[in-house]
Amino acid sequence: MEHTEAIELQESVSNEQNEIEKAISEWALNYEPHEINKRPKVSPQDVGKALKTIRDERLYRGEYASFDLYCARRWGMRSKDSSWYISLHEGVQSQPLVTKNEEDDAVGRFVYFIEGAGMIKIGVTDNISKRFNSIRTMSPVPLTLIGYISGDVTVEAKLHKRFSKHRKHGEWFEDCEEIRRYLAKILS
Repeated sequence: MEHTEAIELQESVSNEQNEIEKAISEWALNYEPHEINKRPKVSPQDVGKALKTIRDERLYRGEYASFDLYCARRWGMRSKDSSWYISLHEGVQSQPLVTKNEEDDAVGRFVYFIEGAGMIKIGVTDNISKRFNSIRTMSPVPLTLIGYISGDVTVEAKLHKRFSKHRKHGEWFEDCEEIRRYLAKILS
């Protein structure tokens, strides 16, 4: 393969990945859970198709070690969520993502870490994707989910106390080396 053909192939793959990222981003930005009658511009099937392409063609490689890690950090999705979208695209899934019983019996709580505008938010939730989408919708700056760990308000309070000297406002802390070192240790 000639050098120019290799460059054209690489540009083609890059353009395809950008289109997929754009489709998921559009879906995420237009997702409004409280407006039942308003449909997002990108359907759940389209999200499933994009996620399936990313998974099957391993387009997450380079930045993320696994597809599940990519979905969690990039989109705030649990493995169960991304699998649901993919199965919906494939026509296998017809049930809702979360049934009423699952909602009532929350599986666990998580302490999450979100970065944006030189700060890191340390919070707690039982639904990472819903919480991340809510915060991102309210934010005037782009946000990224760094990751999450199992934990409740007790773990969250300990982390808030540990990093209190870096507190900027509420649950937002300065994006500093001490916090980054800690996150690299617990999220690896």
